[in-house]
Amino acid sequence: MNKPTEEWTTRHAPHMERFTEVRPVLVQDAPDAHLLFLKIGNQQFTIGSHHDTKEEAEWERDMLCIALDRLQRGESL
Repeated sequence: MNKPTEEWTTRHAPHMERFTEVRPVLVQDAPDAHLLFLKIGNQQFTIGSHHDTKEEAEWERDMLCIALDRLQRGESL
C-alpha cells in the first residue's frame, strides 16, 4: 500500500494528476472559466460544470486525485 510522502499535502495526490486535466472554456460572464476532465485511456469525462476560475478547477482536481488514490488503495470513503 502507498503511504503518503512528504511532498503530499492534505489536498494533493500528485501521482494521480495524469488521470485529470484542467482546460479553459469559453463561458459568457466568466472570462477565466475552466473545466475539469477525468482521462482514462482514450476515454475522457467532464467532471461537473465549468468553474469560474482556474484555481477553483485545480482545487476540484486535487480533491478528485485524492479520491482516485483512495479508490486505487481500496480505502472506503
